[in-house]
Amino acid sequence: MESKNYFLAISGLINELLLNKNVNIIKYSIKSGYPEHYIKFLEEENNIIIADSIKAFYNKIGSVEIQWDSANGDLDLFGEINIVDIDQFLNLKNYQEYWMRRFNENNDEEQNKFMLMAKPFDYFNSDETEIAFFKQTDNQIKDELYYFKSGYGYSKLNLSINEYFDKLIETKGLNSWQELFSIGKFGEIQNSVKTIFNKDN
Repeated sequence: MESKNYFLAISGLINELLLNKNVNIIKYSIKSGYPEHYIKFLEEENNIIIADSIKAFYNKIGSVEIQWDSANGDLDLFGEINIVDIDQFLNLKNYQEYWMRRFNENNDEEQNKFMLMAKPFDYFNSDETEIAFFKQTDNQIKDELYYFKSGYGYSKLNLSINEYFDKLIETKGLNSWQELFSIGKFGEIQNSVKTIFNKDN
């Protein structure tokens, strides 16, 4: 199977946002990936097995941060991508406490148990605390993404990491795409993207 060029795709998205007069790009950064031996070390050190597709992603991309908003003053129009680095993804070092706070502002015991198995991948719409994450079951992290929104709990997205990444590129990280996808209304986001990013605009 031919590997996906994640770095090139993200670089292309950043260039597209920079050139589009309908949006202001607020910040952007992309870090190169981790060597295979480091990812293998993390697996062995933490006694976990990470799905090959997730490891392949982090071998190409270390982290991504993109934020943009409307150039026309529309406060409801913005996009955000924050793919975390592999240490945050695995909740290593001091990151576990940070994610505990993000997922569980009321310090609920059941939510804390949930947080121990959740592996955050991408967070967005920071005011609402929305996160796409993988789950660790026993010592395995499978390539199955879930969606969490503060106050609403979580649900399965039925997307692999490659499928999720394709949706990120397609939507440019437009706010609410994950929520609408989870309830079967992804077409609304697709129509919005076509309107905002129409080449004739």
